[in-house]
Amino acid sequence: MIKRIGVVIKPKPESARINRVLPQLIEWFNSRSLNYILTTEAAGFIDGDHSVLPVRELIERVDLIVALGGDGTLLSLARLTASLKLPILAVNMGGLGFITEVKVGEMLPALELIIAADYRTEKRMMLEVSHFEEGRVVNRCQALNDVVINKTALSRLIDLQVLIDEKDMTTYAADGLIVATPTGSTAYSLSAGGPIVHPDMEALIITPICPHTLTNRPVIVNSKRILKVVNLSKGNKVNLTVDGQEFYEVAPRGEVVIKRSEDYLTLVVSPDKDYFQVLSEKLRWSGRP
Repeated sequence: MIKRIGVVIKPKPESARINRVLPQLIEWFNSRSLNYILTTEAAGFIDGDHSVLPVRELIERVDLIVALGGDGTLLSLARLTASLKLPILAVNMGGLGFITEVKVGEMLPALELIIAADYRTEKRMMLEVSHFEEGRVVNRCQALNDVVINKTALSRLIDLQVLIDEKDMTTYAADGLIVATPTGSTAYSLSAGGPIVHPDMEALIITPICPHTLTNRPVIVNSKRILKVVNLSKGNKVNLTVDGQEFYEVAPRGEVVIKRSEDYLTLVVSPDKDYFQVLSEKLRWSGRP
């Protein structure tokens, strides 16, 4: 049962849009005597007295989050809320928005269904990422979309050895490597030539970035597998990027271990669309060039 709703906005929203949408949302809450909490950022866009908390405290006290933003807003929330199994209604206030599939005009009808307990959610697989240097864990985090290991601005091709369950798969000479979830298959991996994988699948998608050997193609493996990527580039550090939002440097012989997380994102699904409708709309499959 939904007793309290949290409202989260992107850190730097377009003020004209948020000034139009947020008051409508608050008015809707008040008309139904619903309890809600705003993040500190959201409270700055609306007058009056409201319950306000920083996002890390807010997520501990609500039963549902309404996220007003784009895919980036949802990616950051996914890493914060995954262990809580907290459902998120992601409202697209940005551009393309593959994950934030609910449009602004669909927000209030979707909330009506949620309050009536007439809605469904999807569990989206996440990745657990462990960064090792000299056998010691130096960073550990989670990803909803992808993990990218690529060259620095001054590097040439880098050498990345990939092991699956400690068995050698290959060593890529490339600009980098993307390991994506099915949710992230429509992000950077797609731009690099990777396949689109339905988000209800449990899989790891390995996509090289501009490989020197043209027969190096994307590979999909079962999510029960554990991937290890070793930086074999002599004397060159490489960049490790998690969901495009967390950044680390991996030294020569440093290792990145990637596996399916025990946690997952709980996403409220649009009642009016399925995944292929979203793909058709976002990728313009239905129109002629």
